[in-house]
Amino acid sequence: MKKVYLVRHGKSSWLSETEVEDIDRPLKPKGVLQVVATGKKLRKKDIYPDLIVSSPAMRSLHTALILARELDYPLDRIRIRPELYGSDVSGIQQVLKHAKEDFESVMIFGHDPSLTNFANRCTKKSKEKIPTASVVGIELKCDAWADVIDAKGKQLFFIKPQLDK
Repeated sequence: MKKVYLVRHGKSSWLSETEVEDIDRPLKPKGVLQVVATGKKLRKKDIYPDLIVSSPAMRSLHTALILARELDYPLDRIRIRPELYGSDVSGIQQVLKHAKEDFESVMIFGHDPSLTNFANRCTKKSKEKIPTASVVGIELKCDAWADVIDAKGKQLFFIKPQLDK
């Protein structure tokens, strides 16, 4: 069985188009704190992915870097895949389909609605929306990443960040 961890980027800034392109929007300070909180929860669950893959969007990549540090994942092993930005479920499927077969778990950093749609397609636990800096862990009923397109699975956990006030 393969495991996929779907991570939505942290809270990002909404700058006007004249200030910065969408792909370059950064995390807000609150977003950074959200991601750190999520990382601590993942560490407590002993979640250590074999592969981290991120959208090229600044907010997703920054989220991946923060979580990788929290999980002691080597930063130079993070992969950036353009099909995770502005795509649908097929972008996620393509990334997973090309993962090395000896990897048992892949952590995907991306955007909604594709993350929520992928989670809803794979599991019986329907979500309206995966909130920012949240992670859905899914165990897929397949032994090969090549079979991920039709794979169903079960939700292992749904972590949402909660900041102390």
